Amino acid sequence: MQVAKLLLLKADGAFAEEIHSDLATALLARPANVLSLMQTNRSVTSTVCSAPFPSPGKRWLIRYKSRAIRSVESVRKPSLSRFRDHCLRALRSVDLSQPAELYE
Repeated sequence: MQVAKLLLLKADGAFAEEIHSDLATALLARPANVLSLMQTNRSVTSTVCSAPFPSPGKRWLIRYKSRAIRSVESVRKPSLSRFRDHCLRALRSVDLSQPAELYE
């Protein structure tokens, strides 16, 4: 997380997108760590919590969204509650209603 924090200070374009995707993946295993990083770099909150993955497919995104919501909901640390709630709103707003071929 510390490396991502430092890299985000200098990252541009595609590199920043890769870091956001990596942090979104980390939400599944280490949600508190990712939310803690968001405290120090608030600009990534919406991006990381909105499933920033390039064309993984609709089925994959449906599973990811469900798992990420459960993972973020598990964070109970009071100092992270604002970031947790913001992240949950972003995750829940991920639109997966389009036909499957639009996600691949």
